[in-house]
Amino acid sequence: WKPDTKMVIITKGQDALLLQIDNVTMYKNGNEKIIDTAPTIINSRTMVPVRAVAEAFDVSVDWDEKTSTVIIN
Repeated sequence: WKPDTKMVIITKGQDALLLQIDNVTMYKNGNEKIIDTAPTIINSRTMVPVRAVAEAFDVSVDWDEKTSTVIIN
């Protein structure tokens, strides 16, 4: 977390994601991608779009409508 720029940095191995609060542009290893939902802060907690983050790290994301559950593999 970089409070001066409101930037979230997430790493996995050699990959790095950069997301900024209220900005729909995400960077993976310097490559720009527009995501459908911007990170935000709610009740002093930083919320990031889990699908965008998971898929950026090549992890599958599914939705179980019956149980309203996100499944990340």
